[in-house]
Amino acid sequence: MNPKEILSHTKHRPFPIPEGPWLMKQGWNDLLCAHWPVHTEDLLPLIPRGLELELWEGRPWISLIPFRLSPLRVRGVPPLPFVSDFLELNVRTYVTRNGHSPVK
Repeated sequence: MNPKEILSHTKHRPFPIPEGPWLMKQGWNDLLCAHWPVHTEDLLPLIPRGLELELWEGRPWISLIPFRLSPLRVRGVPPLPFVSDFLELNVRTYVTRNGHSPVK
């Protein structure tokens, strides 16, 4: 799918797509999503006040997501050596606030 086709599918999104031109482009390549259930009491001290852990099958989960970020570039600027292609590791869990995802 091209970007226009991808952005035309919006029913699953909790928030509308931002208006205006894009500012940054990034591609996630060679991606792995690995997930593990954890005990609530182990994760809860790390969650900021006002957020609730999102549960699946009654437990919170953590995810490790290693990938190669390429390309990374700012609109109107060509990809720059050493900062446009690099490895990244995301470690995350999922939370809600008042029953909704806080990500906008």
